[in-house]
Amino acid sequence: MKLTVMTLNCWGLPSNTPILYSDHKNERIQAIAEYIIECGFNVVFLQEIWLKADYSSLKSRLQHALPHSVWFNSGLIGSGTCIFSQYQLSNKTFHKYTINGFPHQVWYGDGLAESGLGMVDINVRNIRITLAVTHFHAEYDLAKKPFLADRTMQALELREQLRIRSNIDAILLAGDFNSGPRSLPYAVIQSSMSDTVAPGHHTPTWSHPNNSFKETNEDPITLDYIFYTSKSDCLKNIRTTVPLVRVPGLDCSLSDHQPIQAEFELKPQKNDEEPSLDIHEEEPNDLNLVSAVLQQSITQHEKVLKLFYDVLALLSFCLCFHGLRFGIPDYSYFYSPLVLATVLYYSREINGLSALLFIKFFIDLTIGQCIAMYDIINFIAVFSLAIFVNLYFVKHLEQRKLILNCWETKIQHKELLHWRL
Repeated sequence: MKLTVMTLNCWGLPSNTPILYSDHKNERIQAIAEYIIECGFNVVFLQEIWLKADYSSLKSRLQHALPHSVWFNSGLIGSGTCIFSQYQLSNKTFHKYTINGFPHQVWYGDGLAESGLGMVDINVRNIRITLAVTHFHAEYDLAKKPFLADRTMQALELREQLRIRSNIDAILLAGDFNSGPRSLPYAVIQSSMSDTVAPGHHTPTWSHPNNSFKETNEDPITLDYIFYTSKSDCLKNIRTTVPLVRVPGLDCSLSDHQPIQAEFELKPQKNDEEPSLDIHEEEPNDLNLVSAVLQQSITQHEKVLKLFYDVLALLSFCLCFHGLRFGIPDYSYFYSPLVLATVLYYSREINGLSALLFIKFFIDLTIGQCIAMYDIINFIAVFSLAIFVNLYFVKHLEQRKLILNCWETKIQHKELLHWRL
């Protein structure tokens, strides 16, 4: 029996937004659905389906060809990932990645998305298969690679989540991994799963020379993959292609990414055949690089964060100095969110900041000033803002450090074992 699958990053950004948008989105979504029906795929993995309306449109059009589907809608703007299947879906789960960019970098959008691993199970002639779809954090500087650590952590978490589902017969993993074939995230995943494309034979899936949305300054690169693993070779890859498909009538590509299509042969297992999980007592070769990559990321972020608060400190000093121009201290400048955020960062103690604010009130009383109601409201509002800034920036860094230490401990104790079904 044959099983045909496809994965595609659909570039489904809204068409009517001024900055983040995608050309001909509605026409492309319609063409994607028609192409899926035409090719007769059994399973389809899609990424960047951000809008519920687009998912509903696909679901309606594919209701006969692929009647079973799931859209992993979680978080502020969702994960953008979904799976369409000819077979009934069960055991739907979604694992949110613990590291996915920085929340203050809203201009990228990755930190707002709920990036994670969506998983469901299907049963094809008594072969239990886990379907998994994901979309890793994008890279916006290919030279410095500031988000290499994020994608490496996501690859590690992905490995562990799929390992938990090792009681099934096969795993199909597909998506946009935003990582090249020679990258560390790719190596982490391939240590436990097989790529449907042989080494050295990858076709660019983003900025393909024949893609209508390719920019002249973009270099072609492979970012999308289909991985698989199975017990007793019950799932065998036959062929994989990267087709060049155009939208009828518009002569544009289906997306800024190329689709990947793979065909597998299913070999039913005998009833008495119960192979065990194959675990070897060694780590993947590239896993020792993870600690260095993550530590470098932490160090760089600490420098940026310190520079950010140093600038706040300078601005706060200027504001306070401005209040002393007339010889009488204008302590109301101490309410400035810049001052509060700066003090909170450098002291790292909310109690210490509270003490400073109450000292301010005492000074107000001694010079005969009256604390008005708006003054108290201002105090509460800005104090809350300062706490929010602390949680938003500083606590995020502390979380990354904690996660780093956790994975370093696992590596040292060899808890990250090489596994295959």
